[in-house]
Amino acid sequence: MDELFPLLTKVSLDFDNYTAGDLLFNKDSICENLVFLLDGRVELENEQKKKRIAQGPELIVFTRLFGQKRQMPLSAKALDNCSIMQIDRKSLLFLMRNSQTVLCNYLDLISDLSA
Repeated sequence: MDELFPLLTKVSLDFDNYTAGDLLFNKDSICENLVFLLDGRVELENEQKKKRIAQGPELIVFTRLFGQKRQMPLSAKALDNCSIMQIDRKSLLFLMRNSQTVLCNYLDLISDLSA
């Protein structure tokens, strides 16, 4: 945390609140942000129409930020009041350039995805 806190003061963090029934994002939109569900519950539906419930705190979008296929990999609908934090691509790149821990953790996340 000592390494990360000074860097977080230099990036843009976006906080949003949603109420039950709100659409947080649609799988047709372009993926521009890393998305953390801070609290509450959301229903996630992937491209194969499989659904699961996410409960905060949980990282819910971390793929498709980079590369050719940038469409959001899932849709998210609030099941109750919830809040999210988003970090845009530019800020994530800054964090990865300045923190080997952030870089390694992100690479671990995307490397462990099943094919």
